[in-house]
This record gives sequence, structure tokens and C-alpha cells, in this order.
Amino acid sequence: DQSGIYTVDPTTLAKTEILNYINSDYIYTYSNYTALADGRFVSFSGSYNLDDNTSTYAVTTFTKVPDSEITPKYIITVASAGYAYNLQEQIVKYNLASDEYRIKYVDYSQYNTDEDYNAGQTRLGDDILAGNVPDVLIADQEFSVSKYVSKGLFADLYTFIDKDESMKREDFLENILAGCEIDGKLYEIPTNFFIQGLIGPKETIDAFRDLTIREFVDKLSTLPEGVTFFRDGDFTREDLLQSLFLTNYQNFIDRKTGKCSINNDECRALLEFAKMMPEKTLWDREGFDSENFDWDAYNNMFRDGKALAQKVSIGDFSGIQDYSYSYGQDTELDFIGYPAPDRAGMSFTTANLKFLVSAKGAFPDAAWDFVKIFLTDDYQTTQSWGFPVKKAALDAKKQE
Repeated sequence: DQSGIYTVDPTTLAKTEILNYINSDYIYTYSNYTALADGRFVSFSGSYNLDDNTSTYAVTTFTKVPDSEITPKYIITVASAGYAYNLQEQIVKYNLASDEYRIKYVDYSQYNTDEDYNAGQTRLGDDILAGNVPDVLIADQEFSVSKYVSKGLFADLYTFIDKDESMKREDFLENILAGCEIDGKLYEIPTNFFIQGLIGPKETIDAFRDLTIREFVDKLSTLPEGVTFFRDGDFTREDLLQSLFLTNYQNFIDRKTGKCSINNDECRALLEFAKMMPEKTLWDREGFDSENFDWDAYNNMFRDGKALAQKVSIGDFSGIQDYSYSYGQDTELDFIGYPAPDRAGMSFTTANLKFLVSAKGAFPDAAWDFVKIFLTDDYQTTQSWGFPVKKAALDAKKQE
């Protein structure tokens, strides 16, 4: 697979790794891998360069090196539950450049089964709670560090940034970092993010900006007859309820005390808004006839002014422009947050990489040296999705 080569017991189907690409300082590429009789492996791969229209082919031979010939290095453990993308290149480069440290990568997704796709995440969580914290943890937006904070398992990353001569807090989008803080400390840092909200014609959607949920719902009643806020069938009650609650849960739940405050007008307004949505999407409704449905009229609802807004997640500067086709090229669009009791409904979500560093690791500075590879202006600028968290990279993306 993309991690290495294994033998498989034909009876139990148990796998035993015999070659690990990262441990071999090799960046995996899709190609043929062949076992030779003398125990070596060989692969033949090719790549195409668009810049000069050339193809390059390579034969790679893997030879087992005796342990006695391996230069001893301190081991740094980097772990994820399988959502890290394109990580091998960064690890291999780090390992080749360091004379003192070497990264061992543990992919917990290896424990997933057909019966339990989350087995790897469960095992990772169990290991963390048991004190087996990796030196560097790579998490996605579903991972919540808050339940581990009281146990002191992860370090405050501000302490690394503040003493790092190559960067300072002001280099980052400080509001994004602040959104990741817990009690003023930064236990996890994202490499990029997406902003979430509502998009629509500026002349009409601006009236729905920075409203409480009750104000928002009351204003919906002022829409002209025949005009809906969302296009019918795009979102169900469940979809809207989830989006609104995820944005606003901190207004209804105190994470420190566990106290819930849902018996109030704002929460009732949230439920009223959700109830305005259909129970099923257009395609799931009983008797829906796709072939005879008036798709032209449906697709033109935004352009014709019969539907106002779309729920979107935007990760680059062309994001708003991408929606101009739905409304017409001459329509000026604007982007607002969801309604919220504190009128602060603009939200963001991290993409696929958040980094955490163990508070009890033996080599914290070396672990941070690996993490900050993903925070350099060069890496931040060349990310292919999501807004970067560094100001210089964001400015470069804007100019581009």
C-alpha cells in the first residue's frame, strides 16, 4: 500500500511489514513493486513535467541494511489517524536533513476495519488518555483537544512561537489563532482554514448581516411574496439545524461547567428557522420526477431573484467569484455569517492539518522544528486549498 510492503498470512490475513517507505527515506509513487529472489525490491516509475514537456523514468532498488550499519538517532514520533495528506515528502526531507533526529510515523488508520471505520481514531484517543502521547499529533477538524487540556498532555504552542527567531505571533492571522485558543493558550495550530457563511446579492443579503437568530427569523417574514431565503430543496431541516448549532453551540453550552441554556428565545428562533426547511431534499421526496422537473427554472432561481442565499464554505479568493454564475455576472455578491445571539456568526473550519505537540515529549524543540515546516511562508503559499494562516502567504495568494 502507500505506506510499505507486507507479507500476508493466507489463513489469518494478518499483515507483517517488511518494507516501510518512510523508514527507507523514500517518497511513495504509484508504480510497480517487484520482489527479487535475493530479498531486494525494485520499482519502475515515471513522471511527466508540464513545464518542459518531458518524461522522466526511474528504477529504484531497495536493499535491506543491517541494523549495525544504521546511524543511531533520537526518535520523534509523529502520528495521525489517517487524514494527513502528502506528509511523506516532509518527513523524508526532515529525516535526510537531520543528523541527530529521525521521525517515526504512526498511521492509526491501519487499525480501521470494515466493521469499524473509526477504530484507528478510537485507539489513538485511548493511547493519548493512557499517556502514550506522540511527540507530534496531526489532527483534522473533528479532533477536539479540549478534553485533554486539563490533563496537561499537550504544549502551549505560543511558547514555541515566542522563542522562535524565524517567526512571531504577528506573522499569523491572529484572529484565526485566537479562535483555536483555550483559556488564552494555543494547543493546536492549523495550516489553513475555510470561512463558512452565507452568500447572496449585496443589495439584499446585507440586511441579514450581524443579526441575532430572532432578528434574522423575523426579517425573513419581510421577504417579498414568491421569494425564499434558500432555494427549496437545497437544505433539509437537519442540515440547517446542524450548521446553526455548530456555529452557535458556545452560546448555548458552557464547555467548562457543562451547563446547557436552551430554554430561551434564541434557541426557539433557531428551531423555527430550521422548521422552515423541508424534511427531505428535492431528490429524496416521494414521487419526485427528475426527467420532467423544470430544471431551467430551478437553476435560475437565484438569477431571477426567487431565492436569495446559498450556504457556502470558501477557501480561496476566487471562492465568491465562483458563485457569480448562479446570480449573473453583473450582480455584486457579498458574504455574511450565520445569525448568532452575540451577532458574531462568521466562522471558520480548519482543513485537514492541525498540529499538536506533546507537553511531555523528550525532544520538544526538535518536534517543533518539524511542525514549523508547514508554517513557513513557502509552504503556506504553495498550499493548494484553504486560506493560509500566515499573513505574507495570504497576501501572496491575494495578489495571485
